Amino acid sequence: MELSGKGSIQQLDKGGNGRKPRGKCRKWRLWQTADGKRMSRRFEGTYSEAQDALQAFRAELAGAVPNGELFASYAAHWRDMRASMGSLDSSTLRNDARNVRTLCRVFGSVPMDAMTPERVREGIAGLRNGGGASGRVLSGTYLSNVFSSLSSMMQQAADDGRIAANPCASVEAPKPDTQEREALTVAQMDALYSALDSEMRRKPHGRYPALLIMLDCGLRSEEALALRPEDVDTASRMVHVKRALKDATHEIGKTKSKAGVRSVPMTERLSESCAFWDSVRRRWLPESETFCCSSSGGVLYGGTLRRWWMRNRGRLGCSGFTIHQLRHSNLTKMARYMSPFDLKRWAGWSSLAPAMVYVHDDMDALKSAVAASESPHLHRHVAG
Repeated sequence: MELSGKGSIQQLDKGGNGRKPRGKCRKWRLWQTADGKRMSRRFEGTYSEAQDALQAFRAELAGAVPNGELFASYAAHWRDMRASMGSLDSSTLRNDARNVRTLCRVFGSVPMDAMTPERVREGIAGLRNGGGASGRVLSGTYLSNVFSSLSSMMQQAADDGRIAANPCASVEAPKPDTQEREALTVAQMDALYSALDSEMRRKPHGRYPALLIMLDCGLRSEEALALRPEDVDTASRMVHVKRALKDATHEIGKTKSKAGVRSVPMTERLSESCAFWDSVRRRWLPESETFCCSSSGGVLYGGTLRRWWMRNRGRLGCSGFTIHQLRHSNLTKMARYMSPFDLKRWAGWSSLAPAMVYVHDDMDALKSAVAASESPHLHRHVAG
């Protein structure tokens, strides 16, 4: 039979004052549309067991051929298939390989047709409680990423007819627990800018314009390090983002997404700083491929820039701040002055979802908005 939809579970138990809480219900009806007809089956047990029963019911209706292929074998196939597509960047493929290794430690010897929702829940719980390679407890963010790969993998197997249904569909995904990143205040940003600009004028180096561009334009480090000399137009005060430096391979390629290709206006101070650096670069390193180049005129790599930042951030008044927090700080600042749509363009986001991570609470901005709403010139009444 051909299945439509993911099926559903209807609660049948009734309490004294109506329907029982789901956690106390033990009677269910399983529904699934097959060949255009609504099919059902009664089931007694917990809701978690009913979810597993629904998957078994779907498999029965679909007439799925039992698949004894081990998870480890299919996971390797899925990983290699994604690599052969040629459309995924190196960081995504490394993430795939890492997640497959993690998942195989738990599910590697499990047959694909034995990957039930219950087995998935038990495996994810095992990973959380000391399932890392070193035996350490894994973070929610890491588990969320691993579960996303597992769900994608099992959905592909279901779409290809290797299993009846994706067992992850009825499993609650682990919640990320990434801590909110702190942003520099505007005063701290100004002090850092002045310090970096002064150092650049005393001892010019491509690391300084890279950091200044991140600080004033909110670029990602991989975008700043891939800028060509012609991409930094100090005359029109524009930075044209067209490429990104891949951290793992040291190759310059496409930006993180299509939205990453954009033009960002420069502040007056950044235009002056970049003009100074460009005059030095043209004199001593005229053949450099990138604007923020190394002292030899070659590409300045992200690891090199991060190591310098880690060694020097303390004396620059930024102890504990990562280099990526320069971008966080800029986006937090610019969020005060831009509409959500304009902020998305400025940041190079495909959607506004990253704002939950990159833009921080700003009580001063809220107070300013209230004060502005109380301004007399805003309250104009049209005479009747």
